[in-house]
Amino acid sequence: VVILFSENVRAVVGKKISLGPMVNDATAEIMVDNTQPGSGTLTFIGRQVIVDPRLPFKRAATITMTIEEGAFQDFAGNTFSAASGAGVFTFLTSDLSFTQLAPPTTSATGDPVPAAGSFLAVAGARRDFGLVLLKGKLVALGGVDATGEVRNDIFTSVDGVTWEAAGTFPTARAGSGSFVATDDSIVIVGGCTATNGPVGTDLLLQAGEDLNFAAVSTLRGSTVEMDLATKSIAPGVEFPRPICGHTTVVVGGWQLVVVGGGTGFTFKSLAANL
Repeated sequence: VVILFSENVRAVVGKKISLGPMVNDATAEIMVDNTQPGSGTLTFIGRQVIVDPRLPFKRAATITMTIEEGAFQDFAGNTFSAASGAGVFTFLTSDLSFTQLAPPTTSATGDPVPAAGSFLAVAGARRDFGLVLLKGKLVALGGVDATGEVRNDIFTSVDGVTWEAAGTFPTARAGSGSFVATDDSIVIVGGCTATNGPVGTDLLLQAGEDLNFAAVSTLRGSTVEMDLATKSIAPGVEFPRPICGHTTVVVGGWQLVVVGGGTGFTFKSLAANL
């Protein structure tokens, strides 16, 4: 939950924010000075206060957030006033439900047949493939097909119901954590071969809306490696490097973060053209 004030604020010691119901039907009591992180934390970024409870909200519910009187203070010493209900906010959470977009049809013998244009009909059964959203279009990449072969094909859909082939990318690979989307491109980081070993070439690929992937060879910024056993961090580790079974995210639209993988390390890098 993001609270936006008219000016920069800071926490007042001993004050709290109440949020609920949470997924366990309880109300979370979060200290604004972060002295009880087990319930949740607050992050202060200029005029923004980001409230991050430890538990998720209850679904399909009316959530009430109550800010205690005097919980925040601006840098002139003025404190937040909760008078006349100014500290109470409500919002709704959605229900968690799934809809089968392309139900199968039935053959003359009673066997299920994939609906025409469905992902199963166009791409065939597969696992460990990438699925990202780019410019309002779903893009499925690579993965392992029903025969165990690692693929490098691409499929797209604008509604999740009807899919079509959209070419290929260099070097077949699998692993959903290898594929990530920025606002205007898709980045492929490493990936697995059929034997679950890391792909040894074309480690970092990027494509725009045209899905024409090319190698990214220059990186800028910091690179670190953390040994999960010793919790020690060593700077200057070469990246990209062969990696498989990892998770990749883009933070802030520009920082590429690769976590985990077959080597058991955490990597961070800033990619020059993300």
